[in-house]
Amino acid sequence: MLRLALIGKGISQSYSPGIHKIGASLSRVACSYDLLDIENAGQLSPLIADLRHGRWDGFNITIPFKSEILRFLDVYDRSAVNTIYVKNGAICGTSTDGLGFERGLLQMKEDRSQIQELNFIGCGGAVLSIIEYWQHTKSKDQASLHINILSRSEDSVRAVRVKEYCKKVGIQLNFFSNFVDFRSILSSRAIVVNALPKSLANAPIMSSDQLLSLPRDIVFYDLNYGPRAAGIFEAAATHFPKFTDGLPMLVEQARQSQKIWWDSHVDFETLYEETASWLGNSLRNDSSL
Repeated sequence: MLRLALIGKGISQSYSPGIHKIGASLSRVACSYDLLDIENAGQLSPLIADLRHGRWDGFNITIPFKSEILRFLDVYDRSAVNTIYVKNGAICGTSTDGLGFERGLLQMKEDRSQIQELNFIGCGGAVLSIIEYWQHTKSKDQASLHINILSRSEDSVRAVRVKEYCKKVGIQLNFFSNFVDFRSILSSRAIVVNALPKSLANAPIMSSDQLLSLPRDIVFYDLNYGPRAAGIFEAAATHFPKFTDGLPMLVEQARQSQKIWWDSHVDFETLYEETASWLGNSLRNDSSL
């Protein structure tokens, strides 16, 4: 039996165990998937040691440890990773965030090749992974990506990592500390990505009134998923005709991890439909989700 887990902080409500249980069942693979809720990066070392000694078979990594995990790995291909696996005795890390993000665009029928600008609200853990993926996979004739980020500070650890990467590869990056300036640069049918964790919903950099003042032709992509009892983004689905939450991204991220861990051949549509069905039943039977 494969032993897998998600490592992160404050992850008790994660859907990942359910999605991986579904994927394993569809693939007829025996596996367990645990939640390892840790407080600090110092707790990563013994977990990687256990992985190296065969006590685990792989991990997913979520905030705030996607970059902190790198110093414990033998091989990695991104500045922030979310999937850890063992290959030829080496502990390897990669990111499935970019493929997951692109799946959400496909759900909204957005053509990636026509996108030249991404606008982020907040600088959450997936932002750097998405930018890196875009840079690594863009075609030679595709224009360079422009990035705009609305954030209280451009001096946070995550913001500094984004700035360093964009400078290194020549991506135009602008930070905005207030909504008015951020809104002024949004073009028609701009793609706006909410990268604020749900935990910050009660202290938003953008109010609900400001959100609803954005043009309705904005393509709004909320990286969060699941029910929202409160917060400014719950109205986005009705305000913006082009809207997706982060569930397609989460399912595709999981599917890509499963391909790495057990060579899964389950297609996205099947895994997504099974996950949506499971969540429908779970949400009806468990109000804590």
